[in-house]
Amino acid sequence: MVLLLVGLGLLAVAFDLDVVLGAVAAGFVLRRILPGGHESLEHRLNGLAFGMLIPIFFITSGMGIDPRAVAAQPLVLVAFVVAILLVRGGPVFVASWLERDLPGGPRAFSARDSLRIGLYGATGLPIIVAVTSVAVTSGQMSHEAASLLIAGGAITVLALPMTATLLGNGQSRPSSDRIADDAKAAEAG
Repeated sequence: MVLLLVGLGLLAVAFDLDVVLGAVAAGFVLRRILPGGHESLEHRLNGLAFGMLIPIFFITSGMGIDPRAVAAQPLVLVAFVVAILLVRGGPVFVASWLERDLPGGPRAFSARDSLRIGLYGATGLPIIVAVTSVAVTSGQMSHEAASLLIAGGAITVLALPMTATLLGNGQSRPSSDRIADDAKAAEAG
C-alpha cells in the first residue's frame, strides 16, 4: 500500500498535480482491488496514517505559516475564522437542529448538541492547506495570504473541537437518552 501511495504521489508530481490527489487516487485504487476491505491492512494503514503521515501533515502545515504575515493582519485572521464558522459550521448546525427522529416528533439533537456538531463540522485545515498550496504554486495567491488562511484553519482545528468538548462536559447523559425520555413523556401526556 505504501508503494502504491508513493507511486501515485510521484505520478501526481510528474504531471504537476497536487500530491493529495495522488493519495486520493491510491485510496480509490486500493478500494477497487479490495472492495470488501481487508481488516489487517486497514488497521496497519490507520496506524501509519495517524502515527506518522497526519502528524507530518500538521508539521508541514505549521511550517507554512508566516508569523509576521499573521501578526500584520489580525483582523483578517479573525474574519476568516468567523467566516469558516458561518460557512462550514452554520449549515451543519442548522441541519442537525432541524433533524427529527420522526416527522413532527422530538428533535434528534438539543441546541447544545447541534452547536457542538456545528463546531466539529467547522474545522477545516486539510482543505485549506491543499487549496492554498495549489494557489501559491500556480502564482494565484501570495504566501502571506496563504499564511493567514492556514493560520485560520489551524485555529479551527485547535479551538473548535476543544470548545465543543467543553460544551459537552455539562451534560449528564447522552442526547439519545433524553430523546427516549422526551418520546415517553409525549406518549404519556
